[in-house]
Amino acid sequence: MPNVLEHLEADCQRYRNAVNQLLAVNHSKPNVLRAHFLEVRVAASQLYLDYVTLFRDMPQIQATRTERSSSTPKQRAVECERDVREQFRARLRPSQIWTHFRPDNSFAEMNRLTTLEEYLNSIELHLPEIYGETLRIEIDGREFLQTNDSGSLAYLLVGLEHAGRNHISFVQRALDWLADEDSWED
Repeated sequence: MPNVLEHLEADCQRYRNAVNQLLAVNHSKPNVLRAHFLEVRVAASQLYLDYVTLFRDMPQIQATRTERSSSTPKQRAVECERDVREQFRARLRPSQIWTHFRPDNSFAEMNRLTTLEEYLNSIELHLPEIYGETLRIEIDGREFLQTNDSGSLAYLLVGLEHAGRNHISFVQRALDWLADEDSWED
């Protein structure tokens, strides 16, 4: 069994903890906010690595074809995603800290991140989506490790692919610059 499955639950929790800390932090000091964006960036990068590693190692994974024993309740993931998005809108978006952020950099146009609004839109869309997906991934990963069920594995792979391909890969550039000390004025 690939090692990534054994650490996936902890990686999902690390991402959610990083986002929770980002939302809980006092947004009065640029270096504190930047450090929290760096933690989110690292955690998201680990999830992306989990995604590509699991797909690489797929031929080694043995699953039993069975019907899923239960339909895993995932409404909580949807609710958490919505709550995180609302917290971004309420706590992060209106913060005065953004007066210290410089969105202009040598790759701004290439990355389609030329304004503060584009950065805020990117993190507001993608970080909550990843957050909700980590809850589903964690449930499906745990269920697969316990049952070796092919249905759980399929849901796990779809969740990882969705988080990695559709969200982490798109928000990575924004996180790179939000975590860069040269993007902030003191």
